[in-house]
Amino acid sequence: MIKNILVPIDFSETAKNAFFYAQALAKVVGANLKIVHVFMPSAESEYPNFVPPVADYLKVREEMLKDFMLEVDPEKKIENDILIGFAADEIINLSKHYDLVVMGTTGSGGILNKLFGSVSSNCAQRAHCPVMLVPKEATFKSFKEILYASNYESADNELIETLIDFNNPFNASIHFVHVRSDESNFEKTKEEIFGELFKGGEPSFGFHIAETDAETVAEGLSEYALAHHADLIVMAHRHRNFWEGFFHKSQTKQLALAAQLPLLIFHCN
Repeated sequence: MIKNILVPIDFSETAKNAFFYAQALAKVVGANLKIVHVFMPSAESEYPNFVPPVADYLKVREEMLKDFMLEVDPEKKIENDILIGFAADEIINLSKHYDLVVMGTTGSGGILNKLFGSVSSNCAQRAHCPVMLVPKEATFKSFKEILYASNYESADNELIETLIDFNNPFNASIHFVHVRSDESNFEKTKEEIFGELFKGGEPSFGFHIAETDAETVAEGLSEYALAHHADLIVMAHRHRNFWEGFFHKSQTKQLALAAQLPLLIFHCN
């Protein structure tokens, strides 16, 4: 059950959109929001060996946060804070105390950073709670069709229970999708999914278990999501090389996956 949501921001339009997405989501699930801005003072100065006092940096950032909050929360209901440190490390540490982290995807650089942004990608891999990556054009309209990637050991009972619990406020149809390019035994996976879904009787939500062919897992999921009008893609992360294995070929279809739909990352133990 989601009770507390953390929204890291960097004052960008993408971060603002992620906040509004998180705010609408929080209203549906009855969760509290907290905004956090993390920054690391740098030595960017006309004098190479001179670093201005941290207090000066902090004052500027406090004014920026104040302006941001006046724009998104004029009634001053939402808790907010500023931290000094490396953004990914601080957010990951904070995630121990939250049920969900919602972040914008501001990508640049290599393929992983191009898709999600370096801080978002890092947090999605290492956070202590689920992380939702929100594209800059995404608008929350509840969830009607959720795609769950049935690869990467995602038939784990605890993960499916987490997914069902997440879906309770939405009662969305869940699509358990397996891409045949993956070498795992999907027949065994299907049995495990069925067993978990019917453990307490017939599930209250609709579901589909599907297989699809594609050159890569990312392309298969992207094509299925777009064809079935998915509102959210859910994936499980277990191994450190998860992202590298997932996005290891042509970027074309993978970018469609990241550019249009929110991506929710669960973490396996």
